[in-house]
Amino acid sequence: MGLTDFRCSATLASRTEVFLCCSGSRQDAGASKQGRCLQLVARTSIDYLLSITQINRMPSSSIERIGIDESGKGDYFGPLVIAAVFVDATTQEELTLMAVRDSKKISDGRILELAPDIKTICPHSVIAIGPQKYNELYGKIRNLNRLLAWGHAKALETLLERVSCERAISDQFGDERLILNALQEKGRRIVLEQRTKAESDLAVAAASIVARAEFLLRLKRLSDEI
Repeated sequence: MGLTDFRCSATLASRTEVFLCCSGSRQDAGASKQGRCLQLVARTSIDYLLSITQINRMPSSSIERIGIDESGKGDYFGPLVIAAVFVDATTQEELTLMAVRDSKKISDGRILELAPDIKTICPHSVIAIGPQKYNELYGKIRNLNRLLAWGHAKALETLLERVSCERAISDQFGDERLILNALQEKGRRIVLEQRTKAESDLAVAAASIVARAEFLLRLKRLSDEI
């Protein structure tokens, strides 16, 4: 159908459908008469379109953030992996299109597919602590939350060498001063938000996928060595 001299209007029929109504004087072969409505069924939820509108209205400084998450915390045999992922306005849109969400809601197979794409578009850092190193660190620190804080601070410190960011988000696991103090010892300063269910934030969800994928790959390597 030709687009010349056509006027179109869109109507939101539901959260997943848009009706596009076009009218005009020109007709091509196979086109219906004036006023025909074309039903467009969105491949993804209209929530995506609404979220992109909200993102575009926000200042870039409020979108830019680092998400941090870990995998393997309760695993006796495998490694402990902490990932930090930087997200800005552009990568936020791309991650939304990729349907990135909390790794606990995605199959391991899909996680292994998503992680390389996330690592391609987002600056990131990954800290992996194998069983032997874990035991050494735990012997010195003797507190799981302090060990996690050390890992989170190390992942942040490594990523902040590559990007400039003033805000980070992580899951709630202990006193945030444990992380901030560890960063300050290295001359790094950042506003850290600790939340319950932080994986609902896209940056943290991306970090959870990267961390889980690295955990799975390293766990397989350890299994193959036995």
